[in-house]
Amino acid sequence: MNHHLKAQSLSPQVIASSGGYQSNAAGSLSFTIGETNTQTLSSANHILTQGFQQPFEINLFHLKAYLQGYYIGAGQMGDVLYNQGVYANPSIHTDSVTIEFRQTNSPYLSVFQKTAVLKQDGTLSLKGMGTIGQAYYIVVKHRNHIETWSANPVMIQPVTNYDFSTADHLAYGSNQKEMEVGVWAFFTGDINQDGVVDGLDYNDWKTTTTTLQGLL
Repeated sequence: MNHHLKAQSLSPQVIASSGGYQSNAAGSLSFTIGETNTQTLSSANHILTQGFQQPFEINLFHLKAYLQGYYIGAGQMGDVLYNQGVYANPSIHTDSVTIEFRQTNSPYLSVFQKTAVLKQDGTLSLKGMGTIGQAYYIVVKHRNHIETWSANPVMIQPVTNYDFSTADHLAYGSNQKEMEVGVWAFFTGDINQDGVVDGLDYNDWKTTTTTLQGLL
């Protein structure tokens, strides 16, 4: 007797009586209502949960970018958090940045946002940013650097990589500074975060510096 094995594939879906989806700049929530009987079946590579939304693997986003004001050469930035007394001991980190994913059409609303620490080599990794199969502008914000966008929307995959540092044109408007041959960084000096570096930033810097000197 011959036995034939047939492979099966699973397409995650939910048949529910009700549900919804809500999102804002801080995150998103999707839910279903009406499925009360549940059962979980699993194997080495798959899991199927009956009665609730099917779990997906959290997608990963890997970024590389440099900050002009902290760049010290050879593909490295300074240990800023340690130098400023935020960290008690030397570390591999530089400073916190905020990553946003924005819609591709005007008014380019922010749909995902997280804060993470950029390492001295310019890298950071985040989990759960974006929806697989959707494209977003990638936006990086730092407290005293120019807000910088990806040149074009980026399609989100299970693992997505975006490296600003290898060419100026990877930033929208080619808005980066070459630090050494083939290494590009975000412009520093936007202290008041108004999108330009000008005399107003100098005034804020001078006021802060004068105040700090008065406290010493």
